[in-house]
Amino acid sequence: MPAVYVDRRDIRIEYAPGVLVLRGPDGPPQRIPLAQVDYLLTRSNLSIDTAVLTHLAEQGSAVLLMDGRAGNRVAYVDGYRHGSAARRIRQYRAHLDPAFRLRMSRLLMIGKLRSQHRLLREALPQRPDQRRNLLRGTQSLRAAMSSALRTDSIERLRGIEGAAAAAYFSAYAAILPPDCGFSGRNRRPPRDPVNAALSLGYSLLHADALRAIRLAGLDPMLGVYHDLAPGRDSLACDLTELHRAGVDRLVWRLFAERELRADQFESLNGAVLMKKAARGSFYPAYETWAAARRTALLQRALAYVKALPHGSDAADEGAPGPSEEPPCSP
Repeated sequence: MPAVYVDRRDIRIEYAPGVLVLRGPDGPPQRIPLAQVDYLLTRSNLSIDTAVLTHLAEQGSAVLLMDGRAGNRVAYVDGYRHGSAARRIRQYRAHLDPAFRLRMSRLLMIGKLRSQHRLLREALPQRPDQRRNLLRGTQSLRAAMSSALRTDSIERLRGIEGAAAAAYFSAYAAILPPDCGFSGRNRRPPRDPVNAALSLGYSLLHADALRAIRLAGLDPMLGVYHDLAPGRDSLACDLTELHRAGVDRLVWRLFAERELRADQFESLNGAVLMKKAARGSFYPAYETWAAARRTALLQRALAYVKALPHGSDAADEGAPGPSEEPPCSP
């Protein structure tokens, strides 16, 4: 149980030795072994004992707080992580190297385009009626990959990504049920059920990427493809790009198999939101998909560490972990 999702009102989350206790207004309390919880996601009006936060932080687990209606991330809280300051110094130096950022951005974008291309190719035998749209999309993505290999600036790379995204989502729309009302990517707010599901999936993926980056001892604010911006975890945004097509595939499957339906969503002030039944289907499906993906995210974060120039952080490898105190602690 890497992640625990709490999406019910009036729940109280308490700590008892070795377990989390979820108490509701009706029914017996639910007890979850603390050691099995990698992170806790909450999305309702509930209360959490500070002892829960303390013990989760001590074992290196995180808490993701989301808005109950829109499902936007409000806060991400975790405990003491990798202690390698030398590793982050290497990261800061690398950020000032335009050639390094361009090289890593090219790899990132080609990886993203390749995963989108793979999704459309997988859809071909399942949706032969949309062969023309799917082939048009794959051709656009192949051309974008070729252009990305040759581009000499991140700004041009972003232009390539934008054109490829338009072609990709046009093909993606063709394989979704017509009653979904999806015609392309939109957000803030999402204006149809598919975009509402994609936004939630991307938010959960971003949290998983953020956790992997912190476990790897990196600064999540300092990306290579995404520029610095106040309040934005740019490196987590970078890492998320590589796995967005996995969320796209999951959302496609859920709507195609009618596990998600348009009548499980509602409109509020121009935004389309998931009802409780839709979230009840989405969370376990995401968790099943994410179980292996979290390992891949950590591996990619560690691969980024190895790619950093300016020597190594071997001198700092003995840094204290989540349960240890730094030597200078009073």
